[in-house]
Amino acid sequence: YYRFDTSFHYLMFSGEGSLIDNKTGDTVWRSKCHYQGDAPRMSRPSLEEFSAEGGKLLKAELARAAQACTEQFKSHLIP
Repeated sequence: YYRFDTSFHYLMFSGEGSLIDNKTGDTVWRSKCHYQGDAPRMSRPSLEEFSAEGGKLLKAELARAAQACTEQFKSHLIP
């Protein structure tokens, strides 16, 4: 989404992961991830394109975001 041009959109996704020790309840690891779609401005989809066909494009972009966050979490957990 561009502040002054609402005809173009992209997905921004942030997440946080934690590992909790079941015996003590202590947090033993915590990390954050961030994903931002990186398509060039003119190829970024409209809201209608994101939601077409039952949200097919949005679902695909969310899958990419989840994969990116998984990789970030793994790199933070296992350096």
